[in-house]
Amino acid sequence: MQITKEFDDTAAWLKALTKGLPVAIMPNSLAAEVLGESSNAISKKVKKGDVAVISIGKNRYISADYVHDLVDKGIQRKALIIKGLERVARNGSTIFYGELMEMADMNWKSPPDRAKIGAILGKISRESYEEDGILLSSLVHRKGPEPTSPGPGYITLIEGMSDDYDDPDLYDEDDLDAVIGRHMEAVWEHYQAQ
Repeated sequence: MQITKEFDDTAAWLKALTKGLPVAIMPNSLAAEVLGESSNAISKKVKKGDVAVISIGKNRYISADYVHDLVDKGIQRKALIIKGLERVARNGSTIFYGELMEMADMNWKSPPDRAKIGAILGKISRESYEEDGILLSSLVHRKGPEPTSPGPGYITLIEGMSDDYDDPDLYDEDDLDAVIGRHMEAVWEHYQAQ
């Protein structure tokens, strides 16, 4: 149980809050939005004490500082992943999901970590497409027989982006291998030109 601070009542909590102590709380729905989880999942974590909790009387709330720390860690993790992918791109190679996840202190066997890496890579590709016209996550592949390729999440991403950006070159269901090859070549070309 991660109860960060306990207060007998709201008055005691307000007194600590006005003194500038780290006792800010967040509604579960806001924490869920920020962390990309469901409100129900956050509520369960608060109830079980799986997250840092501020207890006021009989009520428990998620600590805003805890959520802030998780957001900061997420930003740092994303920057680490981008840096790793840029290195892979400069080398003209690809990387397997498991290797990338290990580099980012994630476990490829963990379904929540696999969901997180997918969301991070989706954001990275949208940003790299908007900034440079490339899809940086095209270099992240599933292990398997050669030739390897990105996973189904990447296919869903490029299909959606093709519609979002009205760019038919992003996705062609009939020739996915060629499309992915063009995405990879564009990334390698971009980073080798720098």
